[in-house]
Amino acid sequence: MMINTGKLEGKIAIVTGAASGLGKAIAHRFASEGAKVIIADLLQEAGKTVANALRDGLFLKVDVSVPSEPDALRQAMQNMNPIPGMPTPEDVASAALFLASDEARFITGVALPVDGGYTAR
Repeated sequence: MMINTGKLEGKIAIVTGAASGLGKAIAHRFASEGAKVIIADLLQEAGKTVANALRDGLFLKVDVSVPSEPDALRQAMQNMNPIPGMPTPEDVASAALFLASDEARFITGVALPVDGGYTAR
């Protein structure tokens, strides 16, 4: 049973491979929590179908195995910058709480940077 809490309200998520399978499930789950979701995939028809099924979805045809394609995706998202400032102890505590919750039951052995997007630059 999924409880929609609005955890991602006001956020934008880019999900690669979201036209089917795991990526599609992630896109739907993120959208159900309030995120605007960009479906980045090679499968144009299936990707558009997923995007249209979401509350606020957008499809972009992208092949992440071609070096110039992720660049095009980055250009499309150029106004999205990492969060300014330093993380607080409460930010780290929230990440730890998530990892300790049942929602993270299949997450093991992962480094979870809580750095406002610094390592993703």
